[in-house]
Amino acid sequence: MPYESKLLGSTLIVAWDRPDLADVRNVVSEVAQARRRVGQPLLYVAYIPDATATPEAPVREAMSRSMPELLESCESIVFVLEGSGFKVSIGRAALAGIMLASGHRGRVHVTGSIGQAAAKVPPEVLTHLRTLRAKRDGE
Repeated sequence: MPYESKLLGSTLIVAWDRPDLADVRNVVSEVAQARRRVGQPLLYVAYIPDATATPEAPVREAMSRSMPELLESCESIVFVLEGSGFKVSIGRAALAGIMLASGHRGRVHVTGSIGQAAAKVPPEVLTHLRTLRAKRDGE
């Protein structure tokens, strides 16, 4: 499954696996629909587990281009890009750099773990993220 989503109050959590171009469009549409349903700007949490493969260049470009549209429906966005090592660190740094350059620094946050995201998400979201991680780890 390319992604899994869950709406908790005014927070939409999307756990990514192997996204393709259609998934990016679907998530942008889902975010806009959730915004209309709850009647207020959302907190969008993108959870990218450690074992997730880096998306192909066209998918990464589509994700970058979708940011303004996502931000129309969101108060803020939290990326939880788990993992360690050079490749993941470079990915987090690149994502943070894109957000800084695009002027979205105060509304878009990049974290390296669920624990680091704890200060930016409600407790029930943190619980759901931990459940997702346990499920993906086979616990």
